[in-house]
Amino acid sequence: MKTLLFDIETRPLLSYNWGVYEQNAIKVVEDWGILCFSWKWLGEKKTFVETIENQSEEKLIKKLHKLFDEADVIIAHNGNKFDLKKSNAKFLQYRLTPPSPYKRIDTLLVARQNFSLTSNKLDDLGELLNVGRKVKHPGFEMWEGCMRGEAKWWSLMKKYNKQDVVLLEKVYLALLPWVQNHPNYQWFMDEKGKHCCPNCGSEAYQKRNLEKRLNYLIRRLHCTDCGKWFYGEKVKKV
Repeated sequence: MKTLLFDIETRPLLSYNWGVYEQNAIKVVEDWGILCFSWKWLGEKKTFVETIENQSEEKLIKKLHKLFDEADVIIAHNGNKFDLKKSNAKFLQYRLTPPSPYKRIDTLLVARQNFSLTSNKLDDLGELLNVGRKVKHPGFEMWEGCMRGEAKWWSLMKKYNKQDVVLLEKVYLALLPWVQNHPNYQWFMDEKGKHCCPNCGSEAYQKRNLEKRLNYLIRRLHCTDCGKWFYGEKVKKV
């Protein structure tokens, strides 16, 4: 199962406004765009980043589309609401067809659905889980510098974008046993009748107690790698 972790950084739209507080745009001068995206394949060491620094946005988006097309699963933080929809908007703009079907995992939703945390932001999850933090930056000044094409700001933006993906992978792995309806690694098993953890694919698990169903018993299994509980074979009719 090929799993893509990714994060995009966008630039704001430019518009005419009569004021600065709760104003509707009179006219959009330039629409929003994607400045860069970073990605890595789950379990691989290298993290990549692509920017519009030395290429057109269209070329950048075609590279992103190719990655989507290769993935079985795509992971992002706030991906369902932001990264995936923004990416799809650009695919549409450049007349790209939908990429091949993939499953999506949004770590923000996993955190919200399972826990009552003070904050579900990626940076705060990283601190809570002691797996790292986002790259610090001065704020919108970094985005402005990139839009002006200044090398020092692009350098920081690329570090910022790549660290988001590195941190995303670590947070995802910590949340992994809590993910409900995770794409099932069992579907990708070559050997029929053999069990593996549905969430991480590990074949290291413990056979635990039996659970009674309506007319049969089923074995509970516990992954010793990620900690996920799952079910094995039916062992006895009741």
